Amino acid sequence: MPTSVEELIGAGGAVLAFDTNALSGHRRLFALCDVVNQLREPPAELDLRLCAPVIAHEEMMLHLRHEQARSGRSYDPGIVRAGLEDKRIEVVSFDLEDAEGVAELLASQFPTPEAWRKAKRQRCVDCLHLSQEQADGAPGRRCSATVDWLIAGQVVKEGWILVTGDKGPEFREVPRKIELGALEALLGRMLARRREGSDTSS
Repeated sequence: MPTSVEELIGAGGAVLAFDTNALSGHRRLFALCDVVNQLREPPAELDLRLCAPVIAHEEMMLHLRHEQARSGRSYDPGIVRAGLEDKRIEVVSFDLEDAEGVAELLASQFPTPEAWRKAKRQRCVDCLHLSQEQADGAPGRRCSATVDWLIAGQVVKEGWILVTGDKGPEFREVPRKIELGALEALLGRMLARRREGSDTSS
């Protein structure tokens, strides 16, 4: 039975969920999707599903809107949807069961309100690159949770493989994850073996 992320992908039946930073490199992402879609073709179809959690997709759409505004162009959601459909990336919604899964994951990591408060505050301190002395000298108000907690919880609940290069604490407890570069290399090797086998048989 496959156990590692690489084995799970190679065995088929896996779902690859793209985090925001994996979605942001459009050319690399689309090239990777092309490789996956070649591996999906007969005669030896590999069952791989590509998805973007809707929360990560929202962040990506905001990034695209900012890019378009800077270049003086208008944003066309139809182009984005057509691109996703062409590359066979499914945008997956976040529903009540996902919310319950996130709450369960967070409660297991931070069993008390104080532990959760400290985790959120520490994330803010880390993002601002504050020293402990600076942080202690600025007690401040409550810190909000990042949306990455929601993405992580949904990925864990659904049993997906997260494609991300984010090393933040939100994704620390995600058991199945792979960086985009490692995934590109893995799928490239798989496609090369497929082609070698095809050449040999012909």
